[in-house]
Amino acid sequence: MFVRKLLIVLLTTATVACTTPGEVRPLQQGQALPVKQQDVHDDLANRADQFHTELRRRGLIATDRQTNDYVRSIGASLIPASAAGEEISFFVLRNPTANASAVPNGNIYINLGLLSVLESRDQLAMILAHEIAHVTQRHHLKDYFNNRNIIVTAHIADLMLFGTNIAYLPAGISLAGFSRESELDADSQGLTYIHQAGYDSSRGVSAFEVFRSLPESAALKGSIFSSHPQNEDRIVNLNRLAEKNTPRKQLLNTEDDEEFLAIKKKAARKVIQYRLRRHQHKLALDLLERTKPIIGDGPEYQYFVGETYRLLADEPGRAADEEARLDGERAAPEELVDFYINRVYEHRELARQAYMKAVETDANYPQSYKGLGLLAKSEKKSDEALENLRLYLILEHDPKDS
Repeated sequence: MFVRKLLIVLLTTATVACTTPGEVRPLQQGQALPVKQQDVHDDLANRADQFHTELRRRGLIATDRQTNDYVRSIGASLIPASAAGEEISFFVLRNPTANASAVPNGNIYINLGLLSVLESRDQLAMILAHEIAHVTQRHHLKDYFNNRNIIVTAHIADLMLFGTNIAYLPAGISLAGFSRESELDADSQGLTYIHQAGYDSSRGVSAFEVFRSLPESAALKGSIFSSHPQNEDRIVNLNRLAEKNTPRKQLLNTEDDEEFLAIKKKAARKVIQYRLRRHQHKLALDLLERTKPIIGDGPEYQYFVGETYRLLADEPGRAADEEARLDGERAAPEELVDFYINRVYEHRELARQAYMKAVETDANYPQSYKGLGLLAKSEKKSDEALENLRLYLILEHDPKDS
């Protein structure tokens, strides 16, 4: 927290002193900003460039070509004519939180965690359109000059720092950083953009229903879509606006295309793996249930379920800590730790059942035997562990754990 406060101070003092520059107008092709506004914009954009460089240095920008190309194609279809020729770029972040953000240099970021829970291409379009609106309406600049410069600098500070602890963001910190007026404007303008591009407005607005259904956890509290104005108000307002929209051209196919489902499945797999590596067992289980219709209940799904319960059994203390964090507590009380310790046997049995279902579904799926081997190792069954791990190595052509 001290580092964050220091960064905010440095950003604030380094930014051009706040004056009254007159009205900040939305981005319009060929129209330059007044000098004072341009100076502030350039300074904020420069810091956003530094942020992007830091993301690359930390390896937080996803490199999967299919995912990036798909997101960019949807984003490009939404950019209004008034912003044609402007630098608006789209990036996917290797971050498990359900979030997206726009920064002053025109970069728009969407997390794998968000891609893993969205339900349709139209919902993705609504999220990207909302972020595009922050750029085209110059909300960073407007909020800066409306005596909210600390909001903008805190926003960039949080973005610069979030990679240091992206598992659980402090509850009081919002990555959004925009005023209520700017968020509502981005909602309205974003809806206009998807309407003009031929996406289904009603299906797009349902993205906010997804956020409302996510666990009330610190993994979500950093999300712009769980901040002001409250989701309930935004859903009502957006549904009212969507009902008035008659597409200006033929609606795009509203059925989820295979490419979107492939992108979602790939993102979900990455996020589940991340959750398990970070001992976020409950969040992994929640995402498994949400994405079961996409992933299916085949060997991969059963393996992930088995891994979750095996780790719950192996790490009762961490399981208790996770539940405490999700409930807003800093540390798990002793009785919660005891609760998980007393369920070790039950969790191991659930893990075994899941692994065995995976084997029954596909006896050649190697990860199932790896899970069974590690489970037997935890139970101190050396022979059983060695046999299952031997089968895993035989079936896995390129074992990464050998």
